[in-house]
Amino acid sequence: MSPRVRSLWLLGHRWIGLTLGLLIALIGVSGSLIVFEDALDERLNADLHLVKPGTEALAFAGLAAAAATAHPDKNVLFLLREDDRPERTVYAMMAPKDRALAATQGRTQVFLNPYTGDHLGSRPERTWLGAVHAFHGEFLAGPVGETIVGTLALVLVVSLIGGLVLWWPGTGGWVRALTVKTDGGPRRVLRDLHNVFGAYGFVVLFACSLTALPLIWPDQTRVVLSAVLGDPPVAERPRTSTPSEDGARITLGEAAAIGAAEVPGRWINLALQAFGPRGFYMIRMMPPNETAMSESVTVFIDQYSGAVLDVSAPKQNHIVDALASDFSGTIHNGSILGLPGRWFVFTAGLAFPVLFVTGFWLWYRRGRREPNETG
Repeated sequence: MSPRVRSLWLLGHRWIGLTLGLLIALIGVSGSLIVFEDALDERLNADLHLVKPGTEALAFAGLAAAAATAHPDKNVLFLLREDDRPERTVYAMMAPKDRALAATQGRTQVFLNPYTGDHLGSRPERTWLGAVHAFHGEFLAGPVGETIVGTLALVLVVSLIGGLVLWWPGTGGWVRALTVKTDGGPRRVLRDLHNVFGAYGFVVLFACSLTALPLIWPDQTRVVLSAVLGDPPVAERPRTSTPSEDGARITLGEAAAIGAAEVPGRWINLALQAFGPRGFYMIRMMPPNETAMSESVTVFIDQYSGAVLDVSAPKQNHIVDALASDFSGTIHNGSILGLPGRWFVFTAGLAFPVLFVTGFWLWYRRGRREPNETG
């Protein structure tokens, strides 16, 4: 590489780190925290998430009714079960029936005993872990913040490539490039720490940064992938409910039963309310002992007739759709490799602040010779 090209790479890498490094470091730390968000929430709030198993669980119709009884002033938006362990509770996401209150009060999580329907407790949707999650994905600033995070991810991809180019060792220099030398003074140690953390973590850091883009911009990603692969995604079947003459609707519980019958041998992970006059119920099913979205099957149901409008599964989706959403999500949170993958991502998130601090200190102390520094 010519000195001029190397200088350009170094300039770009340095100023991305100096101007955006702190924000990127915060995104990394928040990402590490939410890798185990569900497990941590369960540990801290076991009384809401776990119960003594009973003999037979209630149908979702009974649970929806129990939630409505506990909060008669609120509507059930959806029912969610995190996994199919016998001790796992179900929670209803609810919002005030009064639209003015809904805009100011926000939504409420209502936890239910799946065997008795007993109300175990309620809390606002935005817990401190939820706030960390929202910060990671949108800086707590909605669509604008989401765009900022996506832009940072794109810039980070470029910075990581630049760092790899600057670090890449010459012939015979691999051992030296992958170790921290302690005999060259503090500056040398910091430089080696910066390089080694970046080198060892590059694959995971790059994968997490790159897969953030389709999670934030799925539609744009589909356009790009379709152009690259030369194979446009198959158009979705229309999913709209046809209003009945008398306006009679089936309930969320009845829709859940229809979904379970359509895909037998699975447990209900999510039962989503139909919104608007042409909206549909959405029932997401999982295989036993499975929670990965890539294994899910979703049934879309007409809110009036109960007819099945569509059945969708990520594994059956077009390659463009799979790459743009489901596959990217499992890479981003590490679940594609199970528990080891999550630990890889957790550790990689903590590497961002190390890279920022060491990079900033190297820049701040540039041109100054440290005590005992030998070169």
